[in-house]
Amino acid sequence: MSSIQSIHEEQRLSELYRYSILDTPPESAFDDLAKLAAFICSTPISLVSLVDTDRMWFKAKVGLSVDELPRIDGFFSNVVLGDDLHVQIARQPE
Repeated sequence: MSSIQSIHEEQRLSELYRYSILDTPPESAFDDLAKLAAFICSTPISLVSLVDTDRMWFKAKVGLSVDELPRIDGFFSNVVLGDDLHVQIARQPE
């Protein structure tokens, strides 16, 4: 991680913790956003997620039963740190 990325990450985490939203109960506004995103994108899974130092925590979710995933298990670490990310989307023929 470069020094600029490190500073950005410290600022991002500071703001995240300032909101005191991690590990809070479900809220209908966030649940509605996750449902709307799944509907608009026609996807079986939709998440409103927050990434702290160790994990990606789901404030709201559609189509997934877990509440969080370790940060190292996903591509979201690269996105949070500002690294380039190339994702290929494969769709089944309709």
